[in-house]
Amino acid sequence: MDDIIPEDYVEKFRLLSARGTLDRISVDEIVALADDMLNASIFKTDLLAMIDCRPRTISNIYPIFEHFFVENKIPIGDKNWAIKYMLVHFIGRMADADSDPDFELCQLLGMMDSETQVELNKHDSFFGVSQLMRLGMQYNYYIQFHDVDAIELENARLICVRLASEMRTEARRWINNDTNSVPNA
Repeated sequence: MDDIIPEDYVEKFRLLSARGTLDRISVDEIVALADDMLNASIFKTDLLAMIDCRPRTISNIYPIFEHFFVENKIPIGDKNWAIKYMLVHFIGRMADADSDPDFELCQLLGMMDSETQVELNKHDSFFGVSQLMRLGMQYNYYIQFHDVDAIELENARLICVRLASEMRTEARRWINNDTNSVPNA
């Protein structure tokens, strides 16, 4: 079973690993990705073991999941690696011209517990996302305007359009900073 794992699947597993390191992963997600790979005719013993694992609990499946990375020489890392990987993944998607940067920011924050979010702010010199978070908070403030007169509602909409553009620009600035690449494990 020496099938080469396509890069898109490697990245999907690395994203799940980062989420797992941050305790934001479910057994169903692991099994679904393993099943998807098998359906794509990529056969690995650990994939079969993940699908066949009983009872399907994180404590039973996670060691198999981790072994998959070791066996296939896919680098993963500690909590700082996981945070940085998540930032690169979601901020990279935010930078895309067709993205909904607020949605991507909400996805990113949803993958992190409140303690990890506090770490982001506390160690901003390492992660460098404070400007992006500030823009996201402003956007979320204005997007909630509903029960106001038409002029104020239009002004809020225009501010949201500007903030979404600024979020994309800030995401591109962050991604283009040489220190914000996916770290090796």
